[in-house]
Amino acid sequence: MLLKTVFISFLGISTVLLLPCFQGGNKLSGCICEKLTSVICSWNSSVSMSIADIRLNGLHSLTINANGTSVLPGLISLGKFHQELLVLDIMHSSGSVNITYSFLALFPNLRQIRLHHCDIVGIEDAAFRDNEHLEVLDVSGNTYLTFETLSGSLRNLSSVALKVLNISGIHTAKPFPGAVIKHPFMNYLRNTSLEILDISWIYATEIRDDFGALSSLRVMNMSGTDILGDWACLITFLKLKSLSFFVIDNWPSISQGYESISWTPISHHILRRTNQCSLFPIYNSSTGCIITQPSFRTIHVRNTYLDRLFWDFNSNTCTQNNNFVNFILSGSKTSRQIQGFRGFHSLRYFDLAYLRSDYDGVPIVANAFQDMPSLEILIIPGAKLHLMSNEELKKLVLNNPRLRILDIADNGFINLPGEMFKMNANLEILNISSNKIHEIDLDLSYSTELRVIDLRNNLVMETISDAFLKSVAKITEMTHLDIILSGNNLKCDCNLLQLVSIFNVSTSAECNLNSENHLIDTNKNDSLSSLLKEACKSEQKLDLLIIIGGSSLFVLISGLIAVCCFIQFCRRRKLQNPGDWIITLAENTPKRDHVPTFIVFLAYCSHNSSFVMNTLYPRLNKKLMTLLNQHDKEKLIIAYDKKFLAGEAIDVLIHQAIENSYVTVAVISDEFLKSSWCSFEVKMAYTSNVPLIPLYLNKCNPDNLSGIFKLLYNTRVRLLWPDSKDLGRHDLTKQEEKVIDVLCNNVIAYVTQTKQQDINNGNNDINEEIETQM
Repeated sequence: MLLKTVFISFLGISTVLLLPCFQGGNKLSGCICEKLTSVICSWNSSVSMSIADIRLNGLHSLTINANGTSVLPGLISLGKFHQELLVLDIMHSSGSVNITYSFLALFPNLRQIRLHHCDIVGIEDAAFRDNEHLEVLDVSGNTYLTFETLSGSLRNLSSVALKVLNISGIHTAKPFPGAVIKHPFMNYLRNTSLEILDISWIYATEIRDDFGALSSLRVMNMSGTDILGDWACLITFLKLKSLSFFVIDNWPSISQGYESISWTPISHHILRRTNQCSLFPIYNSSTGCIITQPSFRTIHVRNTYLDRLFWDFNSNTCTQNNNFVNFILSGSKTSRQIQGFRGFHSLRYFDLAYLRSDYDGVPIVANAFQDMPSLEILIIPGAKLHLMSNEELKKLVLNNPRLRILDIADNGFINLPGEMFKMNANLEILNISSNKIHEIDLDLSYSTELRVIDLRNNLVMETISDAFLKSVAKITEMTHLDIILSGNNLKCDCNLLQLVSIFNVSTSAECNLNSENHLIDTNKNDSLSSLLKEACKSEQKLDLLIIIGGSSLFVLISGLIAVCCFIQFCRRRKLQNPGDWIITLAENTPKRDHVPTFIVFLAYCSHNSSFVMNTLYPRLNKKLMTLLNQHDKEKLIIAYDKKFLAGEAIDVLIHQAIENSYVTVAVISDEFLKSSWCSFEVKMAYTSNVPLIPLYLNKCNPDNLSGIFKLLYNTRVRLLWPDSKDLGRHDLTKQEEKVIDVLCNNVIAYVTQTKQQDINNGNNDINEEIETQM
């Protein structure tokens, strides 16, 4: 009979333990243990060790979240070989431990080793020499593990298949001197297939070897280090032909992570020279451009003192063979004005939020973006752009015809040139909130794709100009528009009231009339009519709107408006089921240029991970397994906890997950709305050619939404998860299943439409038809 119940001796007390790795008489291929107690995780007798061996026998994957208990010491004492174990993932184990060769040799076929935040103080020299199948090695977060010790453990590394090495956060204990990245470390990795290297948040101060040995490297993260060292060694990453993503956030800058990493004065290291690194041409002398590899797509330089970089941002920045898609400089600091960028023809996303400068001028020149014809998202709040002249502001986005999202909030603007956006016909979201604009006189009639204009918190704003009113009216002839006006000192004048009454504009705001504040809302006709009567009685141009309820003409106009509203609403949204908690599938599905791997990408914040992984994920997965009975069951849903590799850059993973899924489902909560990463995910999904379905965990007031979330609320399919406070257990379960059913039906509809489009377009990559049981 298969053992299902065992007794473990712990501190002289016998305890019954139900084994989670056996079920129904069969061994499971994976064992995931959450919230283990010290009783379960401590084996300190010969009997308990043999039990531990039995528990591991036949497993392919062992994942333990020890939550501060001592797990590793017990595992290190194992005595049997476990050749079937492929994944060993231990996190948050306590007790200072040394990882020995004899321990790792018990698992010769391991593909993934993750021993993160486990109080590891040492790893035996050449400890991994028998793990020749190793693909992922993650020992991040072990503060007292020195870089030199880690480097020695890689001696005689025999795994050609190694792709991921994550040592982030080691070597950070205060007594440690600065680590030096030298030749042995690079040399031990030379014969691997390393694609992802994370050496972030290490107290490393020098680099003395060439990165050229890592010929397969795609992703490198050096955030939070204080590496200066030899300049000739540092810039060798530029010759890596596979490198796509490079991040040096907080490098070197004021500490925003481990305490031992801090911004230090320029030291002698910057002047050090070594013969370890051969110089190679990084500049084209004829063009004055930096030579980059065509594979380079994304660079992050957030919260960094730009003057200390190898890249001179204080003169025209030019790169050769540049295929950059994302360039992020937010929160960084410079002593001089950043000049123009040349050669960035492929750039789509540029984040310059809250650049800091050592002087009082504008940190960036007006024509900085003129050589970026593909730019779609430009983020530049808090950059003191009000110091630019009107002529300079007109040039700011003049050469960016594909621009779709522009954030110029918190720049101290008093006004903006009327025709500033005349070349931005594709602009969809414009954020000019938190400025000092007195009167809006922008002519936005050129930007016929506008969906959101964020004008919040311009505290001195009082009036809306005729030009702005006319341009908004022109836009709304073709689309719905959200104008966010909250937090302003508005007057109840005719233009404002006409703005909020224009068909197809949704906005709510307060305005002041006779020292009283009035709520102006298109959904409250009585309030609107009375305000119109008071504010516009002397102006003939709004006579039609001042007619008081009760007249036949008013009734006729109201009826016509209601009919038009209903027709327009039905065109914009296809209603399938009644109820105020759901609006279902939109009519058009964007075309895809490749065949996705996964059906659904789940985007959620860490605060909701328990709900997503324990409630939503299994039920959604089960339903999709039923509906998509011919689809690969392992490729239904992609989520952080299930498919993402440790050590890879988050935004790269997000982009890949969205691009490789038929549908993105965003699980939106209050915490989701506050998260900058979640906002980035939604923006990435919105700018990708992928259907995006929001699932709200609680009701939200659309008036409190802004930017991409406001646009998402009004233009995309949305679902609301039932509130347990309003329903009994039985009704709650029924409503939850109803949401799951509708979500799955919408997903299936999107998938079917996408596949049908590919078939109609002659896409020969479609090898299977989705069979549904709907």
